[in-house]
Amino acid sequence: MKKTISGILLATGAVSLSLILASTVHSKEKVNAYVPKNEQKIIKENPKLLKLKNLPFENNRTKRMISFQSQKSFDSFLSNQKKFPIQLVFYKNTCPYCNASLPEVYKHDKKHSAYYIDLNKQANKEILMRLAGKKEVSASTIVKFKNSKQNFAYEYALEQETPKADVKKIKIAFQ
Repeated sequence: MKKTISGILLATGAVSLSLILASTVHSKEKVNAYVPKNEQKIIKENPKLLKLKNLPFENNRTKRMISFQSQKSFDSFLSNQKKFPIQLVFYKNTCPYCNASLPEVYKHDKKHSAYYIDLNKQANKEILMRLAGKKEVSASTIVKFKNSKQNFAYEYALEQETPKADVKKIKIAFQ
C-alpha cells in the first residue's frame, strides 16, 4: 500500500513539475500554468523553440509601458482616458511569440495609442483574464477599447512552430 501511494504521489509530482517547467518556456505562453496539449506537441516537435535567443527581452516602448496594482487602478486608468480607441498590448518578456510579434505591433501603432502591459505581475494577469472573459489567455493579446465600455481581444501571434506575428489581427486591432 505504501509503495502504491508513494508511486502515485511521485507520478503526480512529475506531471506537475513537467507542466510547470513547460509553462515557463513553451511556445506561446499562457497566463496560467496550464499548457494545452496542442502547445505541448509543438514544444516536443520543435525543441529549437526552447533555445531561442534574446529571452527575456525588453520592450522598446518604455514610455508607453503601464502596470496596475489592482482592478480599481485599472478602472481609474480607463475612466481617465480622453481619446479612444486605445489598445492594451499584453506581453510576457519570456514569451518567444511576444518577442517575435511586438515589432509588428510597433509598426502598426502609428497613432501611439497602445499601452504595453507586462504580464509578469499578477494584477495585470487578472485584468487580462477578466477583459478576455477566459480562464486561459495567451500572453500575446491586444485588447482594443473603442470606448470606455466596449472592448475586443485579439491574439497577435500565430500559433505555429516558428514565432511569427499575426499581421491580420494586428491590423484589425489598430483600425
